[in-house]
Amino acid sequence: MNFRFDPHRAGHAVLLAMDAGKCWESKDGLKTWVFHGHEPWPWGGGNDATFAGDTVYATTGQFGGNASILRTTDGQAWVTLAGKAHGLPPFQGGGEAKRIYALPDDPKSVWAVVRERLYHSTDGGEHWKVVHRGPGLAWIAADPKQPRRFYVSGAKNVYRTEDGAKFTPIGGPHVAGRIACDSPGRLYVAAWRGQRAGL
Repeated sequence: MNFRFDPHRAGHAVLLAMDAGKCWESKDGLKTWVFHGHEPWPWGGGNDATFAGDTVYATTGQFGGNASILRTTDGQAWVTLAGKAHGLPPFQGGGEAKRIYALPDDPKSVWAVVRERLYHSTDGGEHWKVVHRGPGLAWIAADPKQPRRFYVSGAKNVYRTEDGAKFTPIGGPHVAGRIACDSPGRLYVAAWRGQRAGL
């Protein structure tokens, strides 16, 4: 489903795959791998990962359920954050956790697209709340030159934020799908079976 290299540590990467592929981590340049996401069960698929210092987050979910956030803060122990106790939808049948982004200089501040809504946590994923309802939110892309500026694609618009709290629609294709920022901070948007909107 996805593959992320750690931009801060050479040889560190995370692979996300469907079903029991879930989340695999390598710290030695892809020579050996360790599986993460045993709890609450090892199935459920992996979708995305983000790196912020020693903290790594990964999202899980497929087929409309199994939404959870995996987290490590020390590179050793991984925990699964899911369900009402953390402000997230139910693990079973509560949608999927898709894209995720954490501030490189503030690992406790993290955003995730769960059930096509944007959730935010300020305490490292322990508690989440919805900060943007979309509709149809899908991908997150951060400006590498200004990490507090990031974009979220959706069914009607691409949204830009400078602070992770206020989101401004900037147009884009309907339906905006995968998005990415290049090194100078330019945004690229891929449309999915949709019509062009004013950009």
